[in-house]
Amino acid sequence: MNILLLSGRLAADPEIRIGTKSKKPLTTGKIAVRRRNFSGEETTMWVPITAFGRSGEEFASYKKGNPITVRGTLEISNTKNPDGTYRNYSGITVSEFLTTEGSSSSAGSEKRTPPTPVPAAAPATSPEDDMYDPFED
Repeated sequence: MNILLLSGRLAADPEIRIGTKSKKPLTTGKIAVRRRNFSGEETTMWVPITAFGRSGEEFASYKKGNPITVRGTLEISNTKNPDGTYRNYSGITVSEFLTTEGSSSSAGSEKRTPPTPVPAAAPATSPEDDMYDPFED
């Protein structure tokens, strides 16, 4: 079973575009996920995420630093460059995400709205058609 659940913060504002083959909205971004390594040191993983359709449009409205929990599938692929070398890609295709909006730390108080689940719309074509490739020029 290929199901991942990650919690972290948006590393940058998500970017929305129209898929080249599906002609549907496609939003990409990265989340920063903290973890402890084998020696007990805290490190940060930068995980690419992709959301399609209506959930991609919703995801595009969030900003850098927003806390987010993502549930989805791990996608791993490689592409051959014109020079014959291969580039590997791994990331999460989002099926659902939860966000906590409205956090404010003014005057030491914190106000939060409850997390809102946003189901992902099924892509019209396979995710590989519009797969986000961080090495794409």
